[in-house]
Amino acid sequence: MILKAKFRFNRPIDTSKDFISTKDAFTVTIFGKEYSFDFLNYYGNVKKEDPAILEYEGTDLNTDAFPDSAELVRYAEYIDTLNECSLDTGDNTLYLLEVLEFTLIRNDGSVCLRDDGSVCIGAEILEDFNFRHMLKLADELPQEGLSVDGDTILKDQLDELFDEDYTGIYAEIIGIWKEARTDREKTLVKKMFETFTGISLKDYLEKCITTIAEEKHNER
Repeated sequence: MILKAKFRFNRPIDTSKDFISTKDAFTVTIFGKEYSFDFLNYYGNVKKEDPAILEYEGTDLNTDAFPDSAELVRYAEYIDTLNECSLDTGDNTLYLLEVLEFTLIRNDGSVCLRDDGSVCIGAEILEDFNFRHMLKLADELPQEGLSVDGDTILKDQLDELFDEDYTGIYAEIIGIWKEARTDREKTLVKKMFETFTGISLKDYLEKCITTIAEEKHNER
């Protein structure tokens, strides 16, 4: 088994002093079971165009340390989630931000694909991992004794939005609610809307109806 991956770090990697290693590096879930795996041989290359990106290639699964990882050869196309990418830098100023690519290849050179032809760890799995990973990083940040925190950064972001063109935001909000597939998803959308605006989505729609109708009536 071969792994070709791209990892983006929070800052450019200085090849003269930064050292990145793997330790019990990767964990995935297949059919509800977690599989940890690492490779006997691996190397990394810092991308010249963007030195914050590390191109990684690992070969020869370390089945002595992780016996169950031998099953990856047969079941890679059924990977449900990417759970862990442990890249140790020994430097708290350099850390993994997101995984850009994670491609598993069999020794015969064939890429591990799902039945629909997509790669076994595609965009949705990577997006899920990256969000959970960034959420973990955010949770580990100090929340006291600093002049900035998640709330102040969010306020700054909303203040910036006030200066932007709002055209199309109404349609986008309603579109997100319509795309929600379950009652729980719809409820979460409504709760998120109320958290950000201080008004329920229902009351907001009622306000839109009455305000626009009144404006239309006054134009007559």
